[in-house]
Amino acid sequence: QSGVSFSPFDLKKREYTNLFCSLLGSRKVEDFAFDTAVLVTLGRQLEKIHGTPFMLKMFIFYFYIGILSSSFWASSTYAQRDRYILKDPNGKKPFGLLNEMKFSSMHGFSMSIVYFYLFKRMKLLILPVLAADYLIWGPLYMSGALNGLAWGIIV
Repeated sequence: QSGVSFSPFDLKKREYTNLFCSLLGSRKVEDFAFDTAVLVTLGRQLEKIHGTPFMLKMFIFYFYIGILSSSFWASSTYAQRDRYILKDPNGKKPFGLLNEMKFSSMHGFSMSIVYFYLFKRMKLLILPVLAADYLIWGPLYMSGALNGLAWGIIV
């Protein structure tokens, strides 16, 4: 995943190809499992109710908001969690390069589906899920909350 994750180094080099690719996958296995579970359960259910064009529009809007927020949050120290630090198993990198962060996750889209579902069915759970989402994944993926709640208000 060296060429598909977005990092502050890519932002400084103005390498934006990784920015587009980073929103389409997952860097960590637990992110992949969570995103897949959300898409298979809630995604299918919402697609049956609202149709495929709705899900496609939701994804395109998330992709746009995700690009804007990734450009802003990738270089911020507030968005950098320990879970995104690259590990150097062989100890070949100098000490200063160990803090390179690689962000690659579709977590924002899966959480936009979750927030949309919560807005339509269980509004009381929005704040606890938002707090847990912020504590675990950080503000880099808060575009999912923005997207899901906006679609919940609009639709």
